[in-house]
Amino acid sequence: MGTNDSNRVIDERSLNRLKLVLFAFLLLFCVVVARLAYIQIFNSAKYKKLAELQHIRKVELKAKRGEIYDRNGVLLASTLNSRSFAIDPLIVRKNNESLERFLSFTKILGLEKQIFSEVLSSNKRFLWVKRGLIDYPRELDTFSFPGLISLTQPKRFYLYGNSVSNLIGLTNLDNVGVAGIEYSLDSILKGIDGFSYFLKDALGRLVPDIELPSVPPIDGRSIRLTIDINLQRLVSYFLTKGVQETAAKGGCIIALNPKTGEILALANFPNFDPANTSQLSNETLNNYAVNFAFEPGSTLKPLIAAIGLERNIISEAQLFDGYNGKFTFGDVVIVDEHPFSKLTLKDALVFSSNIAFAQIAGLIPTEILEQSLKKLGFGSKTGIHLPGELKGYITREDSLTLVQRMFIGYGYGIYTTPLQVAMAYCAIANSGLLPKAKILLDEVETSLIDTIFKKETTDILKNYLIDVVNIGTATGTKVEGISIAGKTGTSQKFEQGKYSKTLYTNTFVGFLPAENPKFLMLILLDEPKSSIYASSTVVPLFRSIVLAMTNSKLSSYIYD
Repeated sequence: MGTNDSNRVIDERSLNRLKLVLFAFLLLFCVVVARLAYIQIFNSAKYKKLAELQHIRKVELKAKRGEIYDRNGVLLASTLNSRSFAIDPLIVRKNNESLERFLSFTKILGLEKQIFSEVLSSNKRFLWVKRGLIDYPRELDTFSFPGLISLTQPKRFYLYGNSVSNLIGLTNLDNVGVAGIEYSLDSILKGIDGFSYFLKDALGRLVPDIELPSVPPIDGRSIRLTIDINLQRLVSYFLTKGVQETAAKGGCIIALNPKTGEILALANFPNFDPANTSQLSNETLNNYAVNFAFEPGSTLKPLIAAIGLERNIISEAQLFDGYNGKFTFGDVVIVDEHPFSKLTLKDALVFSSNIAFAQIAGLIPTEILEQSLKKLGFGSKTGIHLPGELKGYITREDSLTLVQRMFIGYGYGIYTTPLQVAMAYCAIANSGLLPKAKILLDEVETSLIDTIFKKETTDILKNYLIDVVNIGTATGTKVEGISIAGKTGTSQKFEQGKYSKTLYTNTFVGFLPAENPKFLMLILLDEPKSSIYASSTVVPLFRSIVLAMTNSKLSSYIYD
C-alpha cells in the first residue's frame, strides 16, 4: 500500500473519533439542557423553596405557661426564665483550648467528669450539659468558647414545695405538665406556641423582616384553686408527723366545705420536692385521695344507717340483737369490739357494732342498697380535675348475695377512694344535699345533685355522730367549745386471697360545727404500725389539726 493510501486510512479514523467525541458532547449537552428544563420549569417550586431555606429560618415563639394561685390569690406555681447550656462536641474537640475551657466550665457548674468523657466520645452535634438553671454562678453568662450553646428557657417554679406537690404536680424540662393539676389542666395552662420567620445575614445572624409571616404566641390561662395554702401547709405538716409517729406506709388528708364541695386542702404522704426530681417514683407521685382504693370499714356505717332510715326499713326505736359480741351466719363469724345483748340504732353507730350493721344491710333490698350507694357517688369518679382518679367498685345488684350485703353493712366488699367517702359524708353534713367535688375556684358553678336524704334523716345521723365523738369510739377528737360529729373506720386489708391480721387502713371523717357544718375533714393512714385502731392514730391527728386552726386565722373555717 502506498503512502497516500495510508494517510487516507488515518484521516478516516481521526474523523470517526472526532465524530464520536462530538456526539458524546452533544449527548451530554442534551442531558444538561433536559435537567435544567426539569429544574426550572417542571420542579421550580421545590428548588426555589430550598434556596429560600438557605436564607430564612423559622423560629418558634414559646407561649408563657399560666400561673397557679390559691383561693386567696397567693401564687403557688409560676414560670421563670432559666439558663440552659449545651455544646457541639465536634467543635469542642477541634482544639485543646476549647477542651480546656469546657473543663473549666464543667467545674464551675459542679458537674462530674462523666460529661467531659461524653464529649470526647460523642458523635452528636448537640449535647445538653445542664438545663433549667435558675440559681447558678453568674460568671457563666459571659463564659464562652467555640461550641458552647447558651439558651434562655422557661422553667416552672413551685413556691410551696412538698406541702402541695402531689396536688399541683409538676412539668418536665420542656415545660409540659406530667403530673397532678399541671398534667390534667395542661391544655389550659400551656397556651399555644407561635412562630416567626427571620432572615439570615452573611454571618448567619437572624434578622427580622416585617414582610415575613409571624404568629404571636397565646399565653396559657392562669387558674385559681379552691385550696387555702395556709390550711394546706398545716394539714401537710400534721400528716407527715402522723405518718412518722405511727410508722404508716402513707396517707392523706382532705379538708373541704361540705356545702359547696370546694376542696380547702388536700395533702399526701409520701410527697416530693418539685425542685429536686431525681428521686421521683410512682409512690411519691401517688395521690392517695383519688389514686387509692380501699374498703372503708366502719366509716360506711352512718351511710348505711341513713339509707335504712330514709326508706323506713329501720327505725330509731328498733332493737337489734348483739349476740353478746359474736354472730355466726353459716361459715361467717362477725365479732364486735364492744359486746351487747340488745342495742338500739344509736348504740350500734356510737359503739360501731359490726353485728348490728350486718343485720341492717341484710334488711335492705339489693336494688335499693346498690342504687343508694351509687347515688352517694360510690362506684364512679367524682370528676375532679386530678389525674388517675379511680372509680372504685360495687358488686352489681343481680349478683349481690345476702352475705355480701351483710359485709357491706360494716364497710367490706365495696372499694372506694378517700375523696368518694369525704364527698358522701357531705350528704349528711349538708342536710341531704350532695355537692360536686371542686378544685378549680373559677370553674362554672355546678348545681347540687338531687337531694340524697331528707333533712330529718340527716338530723338523726348528726346527733348520733356527735355522740360518737362525745361518748363513743372517737372521744379523742373532742375539742372544748366546738361541736364535732364524726366516725372512725378500721378496716383490714385484703392481701393474697385473705384479710390480713396485721395490715389495716385507719380512717376518720369529721365535720364541724356539727349542727351547721362549714368544715369537713377526712384523715386516712395506710398500714399504721403503732396501733391498728383509728381511735389511736387518726383521731388524735384530727384533734391536733382543729386545735391548731382555732389558734390561727384559719379559725374562720370553723366558727361562724
